[in-house]
Amino acid sequence: MEFHRIRDALQDILQMEECKKGLQTIKYENDDEKVVVVILTEIVGEHSIYEPKDIPYQFWASNWYDDPEQAKERNKALKEIAQWDISILNKAKIYDFLWVVGKDHKSAVEAVRLYKEHLSVSQEFEANFVAINRLISLKVSTSRKKTVDEDYSNLVKRILEQSESTDYSERYHLLRTCDEYKILPANELFTLVEDQLDSIACGSKEIRFIELFVALFEKLYADKKNMVATKLKIFDPVVMKARRKKADGYIAVAKECTGDSPVDMFRYVNFIQKAVQVLKQIAGTEDERKQLLREIEGIQKEASSKIPVQKFTIEHSETIRTIVNQVENLDKEEGLCYFALFIPMLDAKTLREETMEMFKNNPLMLFGSGILDYNGKKKAILPDVFGKNNEIKEDALWAYMAKDSYISIDIDSKVLIANVKHILQSNYEITEQDIRKIVEDSVFVPEDRRVAYTKGLMAGFNNDFLTALSILMPQVDNSIRKFAEMCGEVVYNIKEDNTEELKSMNAVLELPRVKECFDESLWFSLDTVFCSKYGLNMRNEVAHGTLKDEYFSSYRALYVWWFVFKLCYMYTRNERNIYYKRVVQKVEKTMEDRQSG
Repeated sequence: MEFHRIRDALQDILQMEECKKGLQTIKYENDDEKVVVVILTEIVGEHSIYEPKDIPYQFWASNWYDDPEQAKERNKALKEIAQWDISILNKAKIYDFLWVVGKDHKSAVEAVRLYKEHLSVSQEFEANFVAINRLISLKVSTSRKKTVDEDYSNLVKRILEQSESTDYSERYHLLRTCDEYKILPANELFTLVEDQLDSIACGSKEIRFIELFVALFEKLYADKKNMVATKLKIFDPVVMKARRKKADGYIAVAKECTGDSPVDMFRYVNFIQKAVQVLKQIAGTEDERKQLLREIEGIQKEASSKIPVQKFTIEHSETIRTIVNQVENLDKEEGLCYFALFIPMLDAKTLREETMEMFKNNPLMLFGSGILDYNGKKKAILPDVFGKNNEIKEDALWAYMAKDSYISIDIDSKVLIANVKHILQSNYEITEQDIRKIVEDSVFVPEDRRVAYTKGLMAGFNNDFLTALSILMPQVDNSIRKFAEMCGEVVYNIKEDNTEELKSMNAVLELPRVKECFDESLWFSLDTVFCSKYGLNMRNEVAHGTLKDEYFSSYRALYVWWFVFKLCYMYTRNERNIYYKRVVQKVEKTMEDRQSG
């Protein structure tokens, strides 16, 4: 590979441990240089690694050897770079990469040596947390043993000392890894977990970690007594202390749910019920449990009475209870995954069936009717439903489906999207870094539009949907065109004077290969939400400035912003793979617990 023109620049940047941004500034002049920079950017970039089982670089591993000759050249280039005068950590990451994509045993051995050398001198907690996990993973993978056959206890304790007191997630995962791979002596590990549990405050930001540490604490305590955790005695003072911490944590979170909306009330009830379940496992708490249950009885009734009921009398309290139970058990990344993937987009098949049934039962559908815009002006006329031979016309069917989708959009936005967003932001601070991580991983977002998407999505999490949609609508238009080009379509019209004009989003979505690339529900959702005159038509409404300020505080504005977030998350390469299975498992466990309880 020919990339030595940029060797000095690469070497200077790779001497720093945090060098991703530096690599992005390199100007390459040929394909080899571009490939090297892209691969190195992936190697040194951030990866979600919390335990040895989290393996980075999976996207590259799946296709690295599609072209064996090309892979050989890339391997050679990376091994050469690893010999340069660069940071120890970046050398370790390069050899780690070569192990993951090609299972090169020599690279794994070298990565182990370099990670150990790095950890022996580095004081940077976040990088060291990832490094120790990769070190353990490599050691176990290459030795084919379930435990680590070297003494890493001093390295682990050193990393724990480097962490902040509030790095609960990293500390928990590191201590759990020590248990799973037998890195620390049992008594020493138990004391560390006990100390960590004692140090955690009780509140909504900490409750998930209290749950995790109590479970680990009980497991280790049971191991000491040579019994399973479920057999621990409810009057054992050591067990009672840990469980009391968990119950108090739930009660503290409940007291934070001070709003008078149904979702806040159900959250209060949910956490009190969790506290009662824990108190059942603590001797002498009968009176306290009765008092708590009496307290929530009236709140449950009031919450149910406040649930919005649609004209067709669908009652949503059970749905909200289910949402609360499912989302409260998720961490921040899992919650974002749930928010994007577990709330469904418009279901074209169901809407088609319902619209067809309506056609059969309503003779007024023989004639088209008008649709008014937000200023009371007639913006569209629904087409006549039946053709000359009394067949239902396809264009009319799609038009009525788009019109009737307002019902689904309003319900989903009020009942699902708003409440999940509320719970998520009550439990966690959603930061620009969280959103940027998703955006950078999404193939829906062109590389040169990542800043715009990040700003637009973040504005929505800050409830500024005027800013969010003003930024995001033209960007979605561009993303759809890029998708069309990847599908093999031309997105420009050549005019008589040989100038080239971009096709509208409506026209792009109608292109045959675009329709083939998207399934029916996704295509229908894109059309209805963004450009159908019978649907929300948001791309055109925003572009033409027809919406009043008050619209951007509506549930429909919330829905459009959420749908853009969903599109970005749907097309992530790593985020979806990492968190989707975790969320499925937790949701299934929550539902099983609820049914059994």
